[in-house]
Amino acid sequence: MSAGLALRREDALHARARSFRRRVDRAIGEIETALEVGRRWYVAFSGGKDSLVLLDLARLVRPGIAAIWADDELIHPGEEEFVLRIQGLTVVQGWARHAGWFDPWRSEPFWREPLPQMQWIGQEMEEWSLAAGYDGCFVGIRAAEARSRRIATRRFGGLFQAVDGQWRAWPLRQWDDADIWAYIGDRGLRYHPAYDVYARLGMPREAWRVGPLPLSDGWVLRQGWPGLMERLEARYGRQWGFS
Repeated sequence: MSAGLALRREDALHARARSFRRRVDRAIGEIETALEVGRRWYVAFSGGKDSLVLLDLARLVRPGIAAIWADDELIHPGEEEFVLRIQGLTVVQGWARHAGWFDPWRSEPFWREPLPQMQWIGQEMEEWSLAAGYDGCFVGIRAAEARSRRIATRRFGGLFQAVDGQWRAWPLRQWDDADIWAYIGDRGLRYHPAYDVYARLGMPREAWRVGPLPLSDGWVLRQGWPGLMERLEARYGRQWGFS
């Protein structure tokens, strides 16, 4: 069992439950089915716990499957070092607008230096990946995270073809937080350092999110990483609305 503040004793117990093992087997089966449909698949890697588990599962079935990370410029401290430990990772320019105001890599000077290996794609990752020859994408969406995702997973199921023609697979859609952390601990996966910060702050697990900083609560950034909010506000103003 891996160690870390984010992991709990009950995670090891959950990892031994038959219901959990069945959920793992079902996800692996769905990955195998998806790989038979599409010719060239990749895992959309966000750096978060769900994409970490999904990538590990996919590589149990197909070792060396591609993982693509969209660098959104404003990322949690320690994220660069964490994601670059992922073998076979392709880094592309983040392009999506976040929180209605932040467009990654549009305004110089940048918040931080881009990684030397980052590919400047100038478009959404879904568009770029399809043009690059990927006809299938694994995404770590879970129905338990939000009402909109519950609706989407009921509508599309675990494997479907999007309007752009690319196949999408959501093998973790029925997993909950307990399943994710049981898998991480059981497999000894090294997870994003932000999760230990959230645990230290006493946040409930369902509130633990890793993503672009504009989507984070200001009070979390202020308490978790002292000095970070002051630097962000000096550059971008009070966009986060902390209490």
